Amino acid sequence: MAAATAAGLVLATGAPVMAQAPSEQVLQADLTEQNGSGAAATATVTLRSGEMTVEIQGRGFTPGEAPHAQHIHGVLGQDSACPTAEQDADGDGIVTTSEGQATYGPILVSLTTEGAMDPMADALAVDRMPAADAEGNLSYSRTFPMPASVGDDIDALHIVQHGVDFDDSGAYDGDRMSDLDPSLPAEATDPANCGEMVAIPMGGVQTGGGGMAGHDMGADTDSGSGVPIAAYALSGAALAVAGGLVLRRRAA
Repeated sequence: MAAATAAGLVLATGAPVMAQAPSEQVLQADLTEQNGSGAAATATVTLRSGEMTVEIQGRGFTPGEAPHAQHIHGVLGQDSACPTAEQDADGDGIVTTSEGQATYGPILVSLTTEGAMDPMADALAVDRMPAADAEGNLSYSRTFPMPASVGDDIDALHIVQHGVDFDDSGAYDGDRMSDLDPSLPAEATDPANCGEMVAIPMGGVQTGGGGMAGHDMGADTDSGSGVPIAAYALSGAALAVAGGLVLRRRAA
């Protein structure tokens, strides 16, 4: 009876402590190069309280002022993938945006640095897209309301960044024009990299930016269990109280 009472106290005391604030969902995309661009990046997408935060850290981009258009792509309810050489329909050795969309789907969100993010109207708003620094490093971070276009199938979507300086001129130029906007060089819109957004398992640590998904990020936890340290402390206190009751009962 005493042991059962002690166990009951532990469970009764521990249960409220285990309750946590609404969790966040964290996804990650490792963006690997397309078209031999040499551009790679890690994107971390955090969903919390109706908002989406997209953070991207990359390297190997066209340095200087050349902007890199970037978008979330996908077809809700369907699988999508990054393109391969098989999507090079005309055999010119370059997978254009139109060719790539056959696998990763149309634009759902235009990842601009400020202002509107419409998938069509802002898709080529290059004046509001990030540019790499002089070393070719690119950094992006923006928090915005969760777009209705993303839906619940977010972990099946892709992030694609565009802009490849094929001739190493330091700018987007050349005689080949964009398949999206004939007023732009194709170098400005050809895919530079692509990666699938993958949900980080509950309690899993991201390999890129670090962090955990599926629990309140403000709660201290023990290493690896995902259980708040406070829960152990209060459970221990409950055990001590239960132990005292048992000793007093035996003495009586």
